[in-house]
Amino acid sequence: MAESNAFFYDQQTRRFIIQFIRIFSGWQVQYDSTTLKTVPIIYGDPSRQAATIMKQNSENLMSTVPAMAAYVTGLDYDRKRIQSPDFVDKRHVRMRRRDINTGQLTSEQGNAYTIERMMPVPYILKMKLDIWTSNTTQKLQILEQILTLFNPSFEIQSSDNYFDWTSLSVVNLDGNSWDSRSVPAMGSDAISINTATFNIPIWISPPSKVKKLGVIRRIVTSVYDLNLDDDSNQTAGFDDNLLLGQRLRVTPLSFDLILLNGELTLHTGVGFVNPDNVKLGVPVAIDSALRPTWDIVFDQYGEQINEGISKISLLLADEITEITGTITRHATDSSKVTFAIDQDTIPSNDTTAINAVIDPLRSGPGAGLADAATGQRYMLIDDIGNIANTGLAAAWAGSANAELVANVNDIIEYDGTKWVVSFDATLNLAQTHYVTNLTTQIQYVWALDHWSKSFEGEYLAGTWQLIY
Repeated sequence: MAESNAFFYDQQTRRFIIQFIRIFSGWQVQYDSTTLKTVPIIYGDPSRQAATIMKQNSENLMSTVPAMAAYVTGLDYDRKRIQSPDFVDKRHVRMRRRDINTGQLTSEQGNAYTIERMMPVPYILKMKLDIWTSNTTQKLQILEQILTLFNPSFEIQSSDNYFDWTSLSVVNLDGNSWDSRSVPAMGSDAISINTATFNIPIWISPPSKVKKLGVIRRIVTSVYDLNLDDDSNQTAGFDDNLLLGQRLRVTPLSFDLILLNGELTLHTGVGFVNPDNVKLGVPVAIDSALRPTWDIVFDQYGEQINEGISKISLLLADEITEITGTITRHATDSSKVTFAIDQDTIPSNDTTAINAVIDPLRSGPGAGLADAATGQRYMLIDDIGNIANTGLAAAWAGSANAELVANVNDIIEYDGTKWVVSFDATLNLAQTHYVTNLTTQIQYVWALDHWSKSFEGEYLAGTWQLIY
């Protein structure tokens, strides 16, 4: 017993018949110097009930002429055109992404598919065209217009589908029978029927397999350096630093991400504003209705997430370290998923923890902060002190007879007698360091020339990936 989903019908032969009929649509005959009449054409295979209705249920009704009728006389297997019946042709298709807000196609890549086309079956479609006329002049006018098209054949196309490799064919004129009447024509045979015979080589295709491609999560664009000489320590020109530093990463639909307070939010720039202190902050949401939903991303993978199992990987600013975490749907906001970070993937601190991030011009030991104690450490968000000042600062006492001089982004520490600069930002440019704030338990990373949250913040397209 055949499966219920084994049925398929794509109207392939029907489309060729329709295209054949269209060849003979719109031809005209001339009655006098000013009168032209369009010759109608019908498919000459009407049902008995339809034919009875057309003749108004009477055998005495004369047919209207001139007219044409086309019909099928055969559909034969064509052994001459057999080509490797087991052949399967594959085509990879990449569509343009459609903007979810405007509905317009963009220049970015959208869905990707693989189409597997199986070898079609060759057939010869045989057709006849009957031309009904009431006199020889009408017949000659119609034939002169039609027969000039077939020298020796007429090309037709059954569809405009780019991937339909069977859409093109030709109509060949095999023969032409001048008249259906005997000579001399009897008075009762007022209608003359000219019959032209045609053959059309066609293909009938089985259904194609259309597969949605998986998402390419990472594309390596630079694998080795051909400029390395033979004395280099690199093997066969491979350079790990080059490999890690020159990669192109592709994110579905080019969405950005924002990680904040254990939640991942899709970000397109709409519905967010940037805070004043952008280095220590992240964009702030102002309208969830304007943000894309996660279902749009999940649809690119052809399935939904596995709650608590599916993961997202985030590439940090050093472009080497990746953190991962499991995701679950947000209870109320479809533009967010909750993110439970894998603690083992968080970078290790290489700098002693700090007690707080402070503005040294607004607070100090005993004035908004705890009294100075050995080992206290603070990260500064503003400069403090002046090297030309020889007076002793009451709050931030530095070396003898001098106040503390420190710059924004420095980390200062109390050594038991005075405050000293433990981390000098000006001496650590273009380096990477990690430190944790003991008050908030937020980890910060020093990258290039500023501190920022090590993994909380904004991730641009290409720096994150969804893992099922």
